[in-house]
Amino acid sequence: MTAAALSRLDRPDVEALATARHRDPFDVLGPHDGPGGRSLRAFLPGAQAVEVLRRSDRSPLGRLAEGETPGLFEGVVSEASPYLLRIKWPQAVQETEDPYSFGPLLGELDLHLFNEGRHFSLAEALGANVVTVDGVQGVRFAVWAPNAQRVAVIGDFNAWDSRRHPMRLRFPRASGNSSCRAWRRARCTSSTC
Repeated sequence: MTAAALSRLDRPDVEALATARHRDPFDVLGPHDGPGGRSLRAFLPGAQAVEVLRRSDRSPLGRLAEGETPGLFEGVVSEASPYLLRIKWPQAVQETEDPYSFGPLLGELDLHLFNEGRHFSLAEALGANVVTVDGVQGVRFAVWAPNAQRVAVIGDFNAWDSRRHPMRLRFPRASGNSSCRAWRRARCTSSTC
């Protein structure tokens, strides 16, 4: 598999990532399966190199190359296993989960009940909640912000850079009601992060 297996991002997608204004970063970041195999994309401004490791034994699965856009790394991996990213920063090397490798954690039922005003467990659906997904412990973030243009999780874990962990805008599929706009994101908190 070669880099030719990767689909190119449109200029508006690249600009939206670079300015932390992408409405659905999960659509362009993380793993994507195609006819040429599995490709990965990560937006890590300031990173020098990115390697993909199999989560179970930390065997190398591939390297992501930085493209024309600084911080946008992409590449093809040898298999579709659960993985970690080994990121080389100027002062350190970090092994971490890729938050964009996890599917939606705020479900359609949550959005439907919220939209109807009948969600009686909002504290479990919104806010910051410790969860375990696919054997990985982390924190799920979800907020209701109907008028927000963008929402990101920031902190010392990402150098307070809102471009690194933008959240996904979610609507209930059936209703299309724009008043129920929830943003969600997960961040790993295991010892590898």
